[in-house]
Amino acid sequence: MTFVLCSESLDPGFTSENTFSLKLKENLHEGKSFTWFREAAKRFDWATHIGKLDMDMIPWDLHSITRRLRSVSASNTYVYHGTSIDYYRCNALPECPPQECTTVDHVAVQGDHCWAYMQGAFYIMSRPLAQITCEDGGYWQQHAYIWNHEDLLAGRSAYEASWKHNVSIYAADVPPHSLWYHKR
Repeated sequence: MTFVLCSESLDPGFTSENTFSLKLKENLHEGKSFTWFREAAKRFDWATHIGKLDMDMIPWDLHSITRRLRSVSASNTYVYHGTSIDYYRCNALPECPPQECTTVDHVAVQGDHCWAYMQGAFYIMSRPLAQITCEDGGYWQQHAYIWNHEDLLAGRSAYEASWKHNVSIYAADVPPHSLWYHKR
C-alpha cells in the first residue's frame, strides 16, 4: 500500500518507503486521480492492478478482494473493479452513465454505448486498463483538469479508451459494504 500526497515542490516519486509524491497542488476533482493512475501505470511495471481509496475507507477483507481480482483477471485483461454507479445513483445528471445501462458485472464491448463508473471511495483498474486510460492525449488527460467529478471521469475515460483500442472491459461490480466500509 502506498500513500499518495501532492506537492508542487517535490518531483514525482517515492518520498519514503510507502509515500509517493505527485507534482501538483493538493486538490479535489482537479487531476489528482488521473495523475496517480498515469504515474503508477508508467512506474510500477510489476503491478497487476492500480487502485485508489479514500483515507476514510476501510478494506476489511483484502484476501477476498485479491482473490476476486485474481479470478476475474485470469480471463480478462482490462478489469475495472469497485461499486458501480448507474444513471439513478448518479442523480440522473446529464453527465451520468446512460439511463438504460446496468451496473451488474458485465463486459463492455466495442460499439456498446454503455459505461459506468465506480464509487470514488475505492476502485481498481488492471494495469493494462490504466495504461490505455491514461495515455497521452486520451479522454482522461483531455478532461482531467476541467470536469468537476473525478471518479465519474475515470469511468467514462476507461470506456472511451476501450472503445478507441477495440478492447473489452470487465466491470466487476462489488455491492457496497461487502468487502470494505466507507465511513461517509
